[in-house]
Amino acid sequence: MAFLGPAGTFTEAAARQYFGDAVRTDARDTLDGVFTALSQGETDFAVVPIENSTEGTVTRTVDLLAHHAPPITGEIEQTVVHCLLSAGGSLEGVDCVLGHEQALAQCRTWLDTHAPHLQRIAVSSNGAAARQAAEQAHCAAIAGEPAALRYQLLIVARAIQDDPNNRTRFLVLGGPSPEPTGDDRTSLSFTPNDGTDELAHLFGVLAQRQIGMLWLAVRPGRAPGSPYRYFADLSGHAHDARVRAALDDLAPALSGLRVLGAYPRGRLNDAACAPSPGH
Repeated sequence: MAFLGPAGTFTEAAARQYFGDAVRTDARDTLDGVFTALSQGETDFAVVPIENSTEGTVTRTVDLLAHHAPPITGEIEQTVVHCLLSAGGSLEGVDCVLGHEQALAQCRTWLDTHAPHLQRIAVSSNGAAARQAAEQAHCAAIAGEPAALRYQLLIVARAIQDDPNNRTRFLVLGGPSPEPTGDDRTSLSFTPNDGTDELAHLFGVLAQRQIGMLWLAVRPGRAPGSPYRYFADLSGHAHDARVRAALDDLAPALSGLRVLGAYPRGRLNDAACAPSPGH
């Protein structure tokens, strides 16, 4: 199972929650590397962050979903409690703080108030931040308690995220499509042919069929003048009669309509000083 590494990230914790502690993990340095491992058959499954309640959609994940189109087969939602770590357990002699760019943004107010002198440096993941802080005593890191234990760091401050309800949703990629459970999510991607009218049609069909939209993301086209691509999650399973009928209604109006996956909705898991979604 591939995930954004190194060890100690919240993605790894989410993966172990989903697959169990005995799962064989494959830490990759970048999200691109995670998707490549799955697409090239180097792993059967992958876990990636898709959305944070504070900072919104993880756009690199969305772009890679569009490019690789792996099957989405599950999701995990985790409460995110960020910790500030250092080798000495204080900020004495520390002049910078490392973290994934989303983690730094999620702790902006706390850092402004309690550590405004620290230079903020974005790195590929919070696990990477903790590993580097263990090697460079002048750096602190935003990460979680498992990362502190793994890299022998001490906790300077707990729960430094600005939103006490901060949480991240992760996707499970790969494997067979799950059967309907009665509490499911269907993920789509599409490109409206001419914009507003077709989006109005989309919302009209969902309202008529009494299907909720759980998430919507928009990404620009790569070439100049190319259309935007939309990603949406609907309540219900693609095999449910209502969802299937809605997809049949939408297919003629939405070019490139593609079902990325239909899978059980995740249940929020609380985590005390859990590793951050650094993801």
